[in-house]
Amino acid sequence: MDSDRDEVRGGTASKVSASHLERMSRELPEYVLITQQVSAVLFLKIAAVLALLQGIAHATLIVFASPKHGPEEVAVIDTMKSRRFNFLGAQRSYWDFYFGYALIAAIICGVEAALFWEVAGLGAGVIRLVAGVFIAFNLVHVVVAWRYFFITPIIADLLISGCLVAAILRAAA
Repeated sequence: MDSDRDEVRGGTASKVSASHLERMSRELPEYVLITQQVSAVLFLKIAAVLALLQGIAHATLIVFASPKHGPEEVAVIDTMKSRRFNFLGAQRSYWDFYFGYALIAAIICGVEAALFWEVAGLGAGVIRLVAGVFIAFNLVHVVVAWRYFFITPIIADLLISGCLVAAILRAAA
């Protein structure tokens, strides 16, 4: 009876050998590590999906947007499109820059999503490094969006940053 312990399951006692308990105690740290890694992976994959949705929304809005704020908005857009100038040897309009940078922003979100998804399968050190860089990136983007844009990208960036912080915490645990 020394090597056996009573274990209670559902109100009934069963015998568990000491060797079984020793094996369970050795495997527990590995189980905890796997659980923590899975949580970091889950948070990175959630961040990836959020970044992908942000990129799709950005691309959709810039490609399919039409003026909805009256004739003044239409006049500004027409002026941005019609006035072309030589910029470093290329004929461009302010609309070209506006539209092009909006597409670049959508592409950056897609790259961010792909990177988060792929990094989720790597070790804790890589997860912490990449997540840390993109937390800084997204928080700087929050400041820029606060100053020049509106609340929607701020919410997406804060949600992504929150997932990345959680991934770092789970990867470090």
